[in-house]
Amino acid sequence: MTERDKKRESEAPEKEHAAPELTTYIGPGNDLEGTMTFAGKTVIMGSSLRGRIASPDDVGQLYFGPESEVDGEVEAKDVTMAGKMRGTIESPKVTMAPTARFSGEIYTKKGLTVETGAKMSAKIKMKRKKKKQQKKPE
Repeated sequence: MTERDKKRESEAPEKEHAAPELTTYIGPGNDLEGTMTFAGKTVIMGSSLRGRIASPDDVGQLYFGPESEVDGEVEAKDVTMAGKMRGTIESPKVTMAPTARFSGEIYTKKGLTVETGAKMSAKIKMKRKKKKQQKKPE
């Protein structure tokens, strides 16, 4: 190792020991039912899902491909729907791609993007997290 490399290494900030970003891919032809919990980025292509799909602590990014079908509840940090869904989406950021077909309720904080071509029949609620009330000292 050269003196120059040693100097760079000593000046570099220490990296935090964070878990690596996970990417999960569920391919076509799967039929899933129940509760799915995920972290990181998850892509669901051409699969049928019934039940609840959620990321812990609102950290996950979820993408449903054009051939996917979902019947249930979805909760994630970022949801992009390009397939068909009936149910509820709760996410700070929701995007409906041109191929999306959605029926149900959407609860979002930051916003909803509906691209030209997407079809929806939805109740949309822009909500903010409720602040916890502090107890007054007696």
